[in-house]
Amino acid sequence: MMVKNDGCTLEELEDMTNSLPDLASLVGSTANGFVEYKTIKGVVSAVNLKNTGDVAVADVVMNKGAVVKGHQHEEVEIFIFYRGRAIYKTKGEEIEMTTGGTVIIEPGTIHGWEVLENSRVIAIAVPAAEGFPNG
Repeated sequence: MMVKNDGCTLEELEDMTNSLPDLASLVGSTANGFVEYKTIKGVVSAVNLKNTGDVAVADVVMNKGAVVKGHQHEEVEIFIFYRGRAIYKTKGEEIEMTTGGTVIIEPGTIHGWEVLENSRVIAIAVPAAEGFPNG
């Protein structure tokens, strides 16, 4: 896992997502392009920004207290935090991510997280992952 937390251009990320609906209001929706992820507790949901098969990009809302159990998959995943705070857990490591932080999860890496504050994240999967929203 590679971590970068040196303050990316958050204004650009927020501009890109300002026109999107507040995902928290879509929890439980079956609207095309929307996914609510299974968690140990709490709510993690996402809406499709792009899904071409080669790459999938989603805007993810993670509610404070949500816990996603450890899992793995064949895709590279990149998470860019533009609001909030969470602890990513992998390979015995715990890394606190905050606004401006980036996590890269290599294929086959077991990983999960616990959300410390309501958070918004851009998630990217290469190639597109089956669990990512599309539509």
